[in-house]
Amino acid sequence: MAEARFGRYKILGLLGEGGMAQVHLAEDPALHRCVALKVIRSMLAVKDDWIRRFHQEATTVARLGNPHVVQVFDLGSQDGQEFLVMEFLDRGSLEKVLSKVGGRLSPTVAACVAVQAAEGLRAAHEAGVVHRDVKPDNLLLSREGVVKVADFGIARLQGEVSRTQTGTAMGSPQFMAPEQIEGKVLSGKADVFALAGVLHLAISGHHPFEAEQTHALMWKIVSQEAPELCRAVPDCPKELSRLVRVMHARDPEKRPDMAEVVRQLRVFLAESGILDPAEHLRTELGFPQTPRPDGQGASTTRIVKIPKAASRLRRQRMRLAGAALAAIALVAVGVLALRAVFRL
Repeated sequence: MAEARFGRYKILGLLGEGGMAQVHLAEDPALHRCVALKVIRSMLAVKDDWIRRFHQEATTVARLGNPHVVQVFDLGSQDGQEFLVMEFLDRGSLEKVLSKVGGRLSPTVAACVAVQAAEGLRAAHEAGVVHRDVKPDNLLLSREGVVKVADFGIARLQGEVSRTQTGTAMGSPQFMAPEQIEGKVLSGKADVFALAGVLHLAISGHHPFEAEQTHALMWKIVSQEAPELCRAVPDCPKELSRLVRVMHARDPEKRPDMAEVVRQLRVFLAESGILDPAEHLRTELGFPQTPRPDGQGASTTRIVKIPKAASRLRRQRMRLAGAALAAIALVAVGVLALRAVFRL
């Protein structure tokens, strides 16, 4: 059977799929690394609006250039199908991580995820882009514990009014902000609301808003306040619960912006003794500390090594210092011996 390929990329397997596209694990033989290859669905490939949205994702992510946003490497087309080549993060999504650990994380570990996601979203907001679909499936993790925001396929410019009507807005209903459901003008505060929902789910194991029918869920989000996190999880630190509550405010004007969310999460983590969220996340989730094997993409952390030349120089200096001390000791012994002779 012939190998499945898109351009020079060899398809290795399916990573996931959504309404817009399929994402495959692929090999880039030219650079000897694994990548994530996103292919627009064939039934959508003939629709100009979907192709525009696909290209928008590539250009949006490429211009952000933030370490907490998934990198885009290439964009192409084959047999009428558009594809996007992205960085492959080998620990999968937060959704996958939660399913492996019983559906919940400790408050500090969840904050380590959220602060890194907030860093990526802050960069998007500063560039004038609202993600509009922040959820556990779109937060990806590397083996170094680095969290990156993915899937900007339905992102919009801040201040742009949605063309969809109430109840048909694009995104994931459980994490939608009230103004998104109502089809109002969006700002980065919509992503702040969604990230609050991610934090609530990651810490409590439950969505803040739940209902059997989508329209009932949307009605709850628009008309009710989110439940307090500390009531669902009594041992959740009060400062973190307060932050999630204000992020969940129905009125976007009462929510902090993403830069303030980053600041408050970093203060919370620092007071908890955590200065490196990625390392704490890696350790707590038991990710391997071994370097990435060849073909797994570029590492997102820097390993500091002492150059061999510097190491040899340091050993030489230690040997010289030892020889000098030995010589001083011999001289001292000789002086003492001479004094003893003259006394005689």
